[in-house]
This record gives sequence, C-alpha cells and structure tokens, in this order.
Amino acid sequence: MTKINKLNIIIPVLSLAAFGIIAYLTNYVGVFNNFDLNIVIFFHNIAVNHSLILPQFITDFGYGAIVYMILIILTIILSYYRHYKDAVLLNLAINSALLASGFFKEMFKRLRPALEYHLTQAEGYSFPSGHMLVSVCFYGTLIFIIFRLIKSNRLKYILSALLLLLIILIGLSRIYLGVHYPSDVLGSLFFGVFIVFFWINLYNLIENVNL
Repeated sequence: MTKINKLNIIIPVLSLAAFGIIAYLTNYVGVFNNFDLNIVIFFHNIAVNHSLILPQFITDFGYGAIVYMILIILTIILSYYRHYKDAVLLNLAINSALLASGFFKEMFKRLRPALEYHLTQAEGYSFPSGHMLVSVCFYGTLIFIIFRLIKSNRLKYILSALLLLLIILIGLSRIYLGVHYPSDVLGSLFFGVFIVFFWINLYNLIENVNL
C-alpha cells in the first residue's frame, strides 16, 4: 500500500471519528454550548452594524439554486468531453451530502440559535450545517476533478485555493448570519471530508479495476 493510499484511508477514518466525537459532545453532553453561543453573539454584534449582502451572497453558494445551476453546468461540460465518471462522482458527492444532512438533522434534532440572532431565513434543525456539508462535498470533489483533468499546475492550485477559501467562507457565513453554531459547521466539515474521500477511494478502485 503506497503512502498516498494510506492517507486516503487515514484521513476519512480520522474525519469520521472527529465527526462522531463532535456530534456526541455537542448533542448529548453539551460541552460546546457556552462556546457556541458566545461565538454566535460575537458575530451577531458585528453583523447587525454591517451590510449582509456579501455574506448572504457567499452563503448562497453552499445550497440551493446556485449550487444546482453550477452542478448542471459542470455535468453537461464533463459529459460533453466524455468524462462521465467524473460527472457521476460530482453528483454522488452532492446527493450524499444532502441525504446525510437530512438524516443527521432528524437524528439529533438540535435547535438552531435563537431567532433573535437570525439574519437570514433558515428552517429545520441545526446539526450538522447543510450548507457546509454540501459545500465541502461539492467543492471538495471538484478539487479532485480539477487535479485529474487540468494539466496546468498553476491553474490547478489557483482554482483549488479559491474553492477551499469559498468552503471556509460559506461555513463562516452560516455563523455570521446567526443560523448555525460553530460546532454545526465543524461537524459538517469533518463528515464532508469523510464523504469526499469515500467517493474518491471508490472512484480510484473502479479506475484500477478497469486498467
């Protein structure tokens, strides 16, 4: 087993373990309650005195119409150039995120921050953050595809850095807008990494079998 293959196993295993620990400590022990609330209040005090146009614009890239539009466009482009497996991979990643988000929200039933902190519309339960989970899975998988298909190293790293920055900003925007706690976002980050590596490993396995 190569070093890279070992990392492809170690990273998702550690990420899944981290998610489990955060989920347990957050939803059953309440370890992060005070920390979570203090961070939400901190961001709220900043947000109420500033325009919400930019954070709302950023958060829209984590869920809903914009994400589906990007997904459709990328699926068409990848299919046109006969990268069918990459198109399937991208769709599997985002749909896995949606299913996992719905499942865990119903499982834990964690309430969102109080309505007084909400600066955008949000429904349903809080843990994990659906926006963050979708963005990690979608843009994380897209980074993998970028490294597979784009030849220019400079372009690879620039696009990947921008996508990583977008993921971070989406997570922060959910806290800034008062609809998620930091632990919601952090839990989504770890489970999203697990999903991304799960599908990447399966993809690589299929590729190796077909060689």
